[in-house]
Amino acid sequence: MKTRFLITKVLTALAIALSACSSQPTNPPTNSASARSQLPNPTASTASKGSDSSQLLSRSKFTCVRSNGVPTTMARTSRGNIPMIRWVSSYFSNSGYDPQTRCEEVSGRFQTYQENGRLKYVGVAELNGYPILCVAEQMPGSCLNVGNNKGLLFTLKPDSDPNEILRQMLRVRDLASSPLEQAIGRPKLTHLNSQGYLFVDLEQYLKRAPVEDNK
Repeated sequence: MKTRFLITKVLTALAIALSACSSQPTNPPTNSASARSQLPNPTASTASKGSDSSQLLSRSKFTCVRSNGVPTTMARTSRGNIPMIRWVSSYFSNSGYDPQTRCEEVSGRFQTYQENGRLKYVGVAELNGYPILCVAEQMPGSCLNVGNNKGLLFTLKPDSDPNEILRQMLRVRDLASSPLEQAIGRPKLTHLNSQGYLFVDLEQYLKRAPVEDNK
């Protein structure tokens, strides 16, 4: 009698255990390839951002706008609007080149050089005895065919220091890399050619220059 009671008790316990196991949901097999395909690809995202950054100059547009009431050569970039030149001097107005006219003409030249893939550096040179601002494609080098006005942006006042004007105009002192930043690989913003003329890397400039609120 005791033996039958023990057997019945054991069978009851087994039945309860089996019932508990069968009531738990089973997880379907995971398709590892499918699961991996749904994960974000950080490499692809980083590459895309790097590509956009490296093409900042080629995707920019240059135009003349009025900013705070002043004719301004503006670079419209994916970062925002960057005021490059504020035209306040009336020195050439008697020759028919008032600030508004110079803004429109020079902004158009910036855009033409950019569309032709020739706008890499802005630098200084001399043409017909006048200091000028001009464009170059590579460094070390010089402006593009300035003798034929092919690389000319605009003429500066006689006897002016073109290197200093370029530094002030683009505020390069505020944006230049420190020696430490250059040591860890940050590209230089400015270069001097063999004649001692200053050139500014426009790709680096557009990455560092402060942006203005969109108008």
